[in-house]
Amino acid sequence: MISHLVDIHCHILPGLDDGPAAHDEAVAMAELAVREGIDTIIATPHYGKADYWIDASSAQAAVSSFNGLLQNRNIPLNVLTGQEIRLNATLLDHLEDGKLLPLATSAYILIEFPSRLIPKNTISVLHELQVLGYTPVLAHPERNMEIMRNPQIIRELYEYGALFQMTAGSITGRFGNTIQRISKQMLKEYDIHFIASDAHHPTQRPFQLQAAYEIINQQLGSDYTHHLQHNAQQVINNQPITPWETTVAKRKKWKLRWWKE
Repeated sequence: MISHLVDIHCHILPGLDDGPAAHDEAVAMAELAVREGIDTIIATPHYGKADYWIDASSAQAAVSSFNGLLQNRNIPLNVLTGQEIRLNATLLDHLEDGKLLPLATSAYILIEFPSRLIPKNTISVLHELQVLGYTPVLAHPERNMEIMRNPQIIRELYEYGALFQMTAGSITGRFGNTIQRISKQMLKEYDIHFIASDAHHPTQRPFQLQAAYEIINQQLGSDYTHHLQHNAQQVINNQPITPWETTVAKRKKWKLRWWKE
């Protein structure tokens, strides 16, 4: 089992969004995380999705309270602050107003697309975030319908400064065969920079981070697995990541295979 894992995207705070409804479920998630080898979680409650607008002060207070609860229960898990921020027309204004949080007080900020499309203002928002000193990390691109239809879009978004976080359950097949196939192809193209759980519940939406890394290790090797794990650590250290490079020949081969599948 891999130990000392960092999970940069998780809905573990009780009673805030569509994560655990109560403290007992959140504690069960924490215990499950520790059993999976996770020792650090960035809590990322939704901001701007449906009715969930968990602002910076609310998220910070919830993390402080939950860490106190974990310490009282002797659960060796450290929870850090963050948000999963829906990309919309108000994002930059709300960032300026202090309502938004980066991941673990770093320069990395977690951005979510709507599930069906890529917003028209995406490129301008990515640019402005970088002007402000942030590195945008796009959550679960493999589950966005527009990207699913044309996965090469993420290469274009990368050119505009975006990094990409894939959900562990997408790799294990929890979201179905189509998303699993697309996820594995994206990994083979080395377009993904982070793996995270996006866990919401101890049983209905569990972590599966350990299982995802085991699949990556088997199919793409230990070096790539360690690279992804190191990237997650770099987020909480607020250090730059080193992109995983592959040869042009390999990229051409994988693109051809993608279109044949």
